[in-house]
Amino acid sequence: MAQKSTIYKANLSVANMNLNHYQDYSLTLAQHPSETLSRMMFRLAVFAILSQEEPQFCKGISSEEEPDLWCLDLTGQITHWIELGHPEEKRLRQACGKARKVSIFPYQAQASSQWFQGAEKSMERFAHLEVTQLSVLEKRSLEDLVQKSMDLSCTLQDDELWFSAPQDRIGLSLTPLKSATPGR
Repeated sequence: MAQKSTIYKANLSVANMNLNHYQDYSLTLAQHPSETLSRMMFRLAVFAILSQEEPQFCKGISSEEEPDLWCLDLTGQITHWIELGHPEEKRLRQACGKARKVSIFPYQAQASSQWFQGAEKSMERFAHLEVTQLSVLEKRSLEDLVQKSMDLSCTLQDDELWFSAPQDRIGLSLTPLKSATPGR
């Protein structure tokens, strides 16, 4: 019998100082059986970073047809494909062919550097692709914030994102590795 996803609830208060976007969200996160708690929390972090675009959580890790998050227009077309980790070149081509904007968020420092060095050349042809490295500050783990029901505040200013919970506070740095080229 196949394992089922584990469901988490998150009340997320976002304060994006860079874009003057302030909003509260009541979210349901499904952790796929093969997904780590850390990866699930990075999905939540990416949601907070892009919340002004109203992204939606997708099947992601359990589907080859959908990213981790996406933004759709009123006709159902994908306006923004959002992927975590280290997608293969085939996946990058698929994403760039389906969406007007593609964002990749690698989050494992050492593996991400190696992945980016190997993939950088093939990424050059995708003007609408951007890559942003996420790194936890102070050798902490986002897993420390996980509870079945979470109340989190998220503040984004410059290139740092801070998650605050009643029991803890953890920061992430955002390092742009590739920017999208304007005009596409």
